[in-house]
Amino acid sequence: MLLSVAAMAQEAPAGHQSAKPSRWQIGLNVSPQINYRLLRATPGDQGSAIAKDSRNQSEIPRPQYTAGVSLGYQLNEHISLNSGLQYSNWGGQTKRRDLIYAFPNPALPTQVSMLYNINYLILPATVNVTFGHKRLKFTAGAGLNAMYLLREQTRQSLFYASSETEIQTTNTSYYRKFNLAAQLSAGVDYALNEKVHLKLEPIFRFAVIKSVNAPVKENLYNYGLNIGTYWKI
Repeated sequence: MLLSVAAMAQEAPAGHQSAKPSRWQIGLNVSPQINYRLLRATPGDQGSAIAKDSRNQSEIPRPQYTAGVSLGYQLNEHISLNSGLQYSNWGGQTKRRDLIYAFPNPALPTQVSMLYNINYLILPATVNVTFGHKRLKFTAGAGLNAMYLLREQTRQSLFYASSETEIQTTNTSYYRKFNLAAQLSAGVDYALNEKVHLKLEPIFRFAVIKSVNAPVKENLYNYGLNIGTYWKI
């Protein structure tokens, strides 16, 4: 009996010690987004001004996505540092445009549209601030994305009077291999339990370096809704 009491006495302190909560977390995220671009003509260059106006009339925003994994470190109760690896498509598109010929030919296409795929591998570096003490908290973040161009592709769709469509795909190389995009986000963070939490946050990304070397300066950007699940490890 004395031995059992002694054993219980030895085990009691260990039972009262609480493990420190982990500061690290991993996550999976996806953000449906709308891609577009900001165009600026070269001052004093009438040709680039005409080209900019023409593109603004023909090009339209395009829905795409960003998805990947994240790694975060909690500095304190409110502030965390985050990175990870993301795959993203920043491509755009044009409206359907009528093709006008000097001599009409039923064998020729009547309309054309373009689809631009600009695929990046992204390494984000962001700071997140979270406020609140219950399960549902407010969160906001800011940072930079290092963007490496993986593939650039143009898909041309030709539409015929017979309702047939011909698609032609070509690999292109207009855009910079490397860019930086500023990122802002704000939304809510909901804790399912001590280990798992969900994030839902509108997000905005803007490429701060002009995307192409051309008289019409172009900066890509997108906005969307980031949806993430995160686990403390």
